[in-house]
Amino acid sequence: MTERMTSGWRAISLIVAVLVVVGCAQPSAAGEMVVDLGPRDGLALRVPEGWVMERGDVKDAPLVTLTFRPEVGDEFSVLLTPIRPQPGADPDFGSPAGVYAIVEAAAQDAAVRAVESELEIRPFEGDRVGFYFWATDRDLVGKSRIPPGEYLHLTQGAVMIGDILCAFTILTNDRPSGVIDSAMMMLRTAAHRTGA
Repeated sequence: MTERMTSGWRAISLIVAVLVVVGCAQPSAAGEMVVDLGPRDGLALRVPEGWVMERGDVKDAPLVTLTFRPEVGDEFSVLLTPIRPQPGADPDFGSPAGVYAIVEAAAQDAAVRAVESELEIRPFEGDRVGFYFWATDRDLVGKSRIPPGEYLHLTQGAVMIGDILCAFTILTNDRPSGVIDSAMMMLRTAAHRTGA
């Protein structure tokens, strides 16, 4: 798992890689944004108003990670990594069993830092194949002030958007959180765009 250079719940992604930021942070007005994933290939997202997106290409891999945060401050961080099936991909790629196995492995990794004795893997709401879990960072519980760039709560999972597997990580200091609801809605309404 990739980790941003912070302690606590670090900005964890489901991909082992090093990010090189190549995009500019731009605030989003409510509306659809299409992120270029390659020739004639894009991910359409309804980004919540006021969220800023940075695009990071994954070094030595045909991947990109999108990081969303507020225009000001570091109240949250939402990371999305769209993954296309590669030649020779596991035959379970994109199947419920394959997606579940990816999320289950991430939950096992997160359990090492979690307060919860067991991390429940939940199905993604709606008609998409996907799963996610919640965890609370035991090192930050009870602190009167969470240091900047650290997050008490992790929501992590993967969901199929067309034939793209989208790994996601949502980091917040509140749960329940409007940020989690907004990020999940962005994923529920996302679309894989191909063609011209």
